[in-house]
Amino acid sequence: MTIISVVSGYSPGLIGEIIRLHGVYYEREWNFDPIFEAGCATRLGDFLKRLAPEKDRIFSVWEKERVLGSVIIDGSNPELDPNQAHLRFFIVADGARGKGIGKALIAAATDFLSGCYETAKLETFAGLDTARALYEAAGFKLAEEWETDKWGPIIREQRFEWRTG
Repeated sequence: MTIISVVSGYSPGLIGEIIRLHGVYYEREWNFDPIFEAGCATRLGDFLKRLAPEKDRIFSVWEKERVLGSVIIDGSNPELDPNQAHLRFFIVADGARGKGIGKALIAAATDFLSGCYETAKLETFAGLDTARALYEAAGFKLAEEWETDKWGPIIREQRFEWRTG
């Protein structure tokens, strides 16, 4: 049995790795255009500029110098209600899926949420069934769905909500 160690906090290069993981996966598997990767870079850059340790967390799993997965809890976004956070940028690297990394990351994220927030949201889209199963197992419930083509192909976006308790 492999022991998965989730690391909390920022380290140089981590944000670039998260952007790379998202860009490569979503272009290859979902045919998303470069606007998606650029959006990831912009949103992660904005997050890093206002990173507040009491409100935000970056969780990652590493193998030597390689990032195997990540998830972010963004609670410092001024667009959110004061008792709400946003679970964002959850991804597990190619070759690392199916080993419990995603489950460990979501557990770390919801442990942090439970100690700091009353509610949380996440946005994803239909078809990411393994991630959805992890979200639902952690207490997230589907709240809304809509179609969009903002990253190229038409997808069914989804917003999930989580509440303490």
